[in-house]
Amino acid sequence: MDLEIEWGSLVLVLGVAFITTVAVVVLYSVGLRLLSLGDPQSGTARPVAASVAAWTLIGICGAVVLYGVYLVIPQFH
Repeated sequence: MDLEIEWGSLVLVLGVAFITTVAVVVLYSVGLRLLSLGDPQSGTARPVAASVAAWTLIGICGAVVLYGVYLVIPQFH
């Protein structure tokens, strides 16, 4: 039995996985950076827009991770 590897498909999966990983890490990092705005010691509060944007970005990261889990576990579909 011959086992052939479809190199084009392998490279495509590698590229998509790499780009998605970088995107999730960047979005999460920006979300954490937005959550760190403001200084409680000096009394400056974090802007509401920054809080909303931060939690939105972190939520998007969570959704991407859950979608990846959905794709990996065959009982879910």
